[in-house]
Amino acid sequence: MQKTVFVVDDSITNLAMAEETLDRHYRVITMTSAVKMFSILEKVTPDLILMDVAMPDMSGFDAMKQLKANERFSEIPVIFLTALTDSYNEAYGIEMGAADFITKPFSSSVLLHRIKYHMDTDELIRERAARLDRATESSKAKSDFLSSMSHEMQTPLNAIIENTEIGKRADNIEEKNRAFGRIGDSSRYLLGIINNVLDMAKIEANKLVLEPSEYFFERMLQKVITDVSVRMDEKKQAFSVNIDKNTPLSVIGDEQRLMQVVSNLLSNAIKFTPDEGSIALNVSLLGETNGLCSLYFEISDNGIGISPEQQSKLFQPYGQADRGVNRKYGGTGLGLLIAKRIVELMDGRIWIESEIGQGTKVSFTVKQQRSNKASNEA
Repeated sequence: MQKTVFVVDDSITNLAMAEETLDRHYRVITMTSAVKMFSILEKVTPDLILMDVAMPDMSGFDAMKQLKANERFSEIPVIFLTALTDSYNEAYGIEMGAADFITKPFSSSVLLHRIKYHMDTDELIRERAARLDRATESSKAKSDFLSSMSHEMQTPLNAIIENTEIGKRADNIEEKNRAFGRIGDSSRYLLGIINNVLDMAKIEANKLVLEPSEYFFERMLQKVITDVSVRMDEKKQAFSVNIDKNTPLSVIGDEQRLMQVVSNLLSNAIKFTPDEGSIALNVSLLGETNGLCSLYFEISDNGIGISPEQQSKLFQPYGQADRGVNRKYGGTGLGLLIAKRIVELMDGRIWIESEIGQGTKVSFTVKQQRSNKASNEA
């Protein structure tokens, strides 16, 4: 995109000379007074201002003071182009914040070189500032994540330690079994957290890879459903499954990673759906080309829902939709990011539709190669 230069001078001759020098390289807007410049600034923000000092209605120095006092315009680089040649005026202009001070008569090549230098320098400074802001934001997000992670890991660890002591002191087998059951639940939860952290490390190192093999598609889904159904039963949630009859019997792909995605999304639906709420899993075949099947998954619930602002944070590294909600319901915030990366590796995409209090629908697509694995093995 072509950059814009304002040229402000009460001399028509000087305006014409500057415009002739710069017009081939920049979008040049000329004006005969600083007052006119401020009226145009309300509509157009230039990348640089080339301005005379001695003007009848408002001097360049007074205009500079107004520019620096306005947060919208204070960062625009200003070069004074003037016939005032004494060192006092030059020092005063630079002290006020001018990027440069060029005296008339000027060389066209010098003027063009100076403007290009300050344009490039200003752009570099802005890029560095933006990178610093992003790095600072990322560092804060990681710090917040580590703080949250510490809490998430302490909770199951404390449960394991406490129930180990309870199991040791228990006088009857029933009490011991309850303690061992809680230890098992906490251990599996802790292992899930550790696996998510390891997967996140692989993603950041660009080392998360798929390991394809032949597997039975519906059998894979049944494994996931069996794993999560216990939690649904505990919350008395209604669960419906609809698998399109056109979906392939067997496919070639990374079964474990696809299970991870479906399990993560169903677990989120269970977590954020109230007792006696409803959850649905729908799977269909979108299309097939040369045996490569495009599969569509949809997990919907009538849970607490997610606001548009919160949705924008869901797939960001170390981002969580709402830390208050996550403190209440638990979770590290890594699951969706990992799911997104796995889906992308499977040549698909993932998206969310949701409203606060109206539930959530998470949809994703993946591509799997149809397999001829014998049906009698299913």
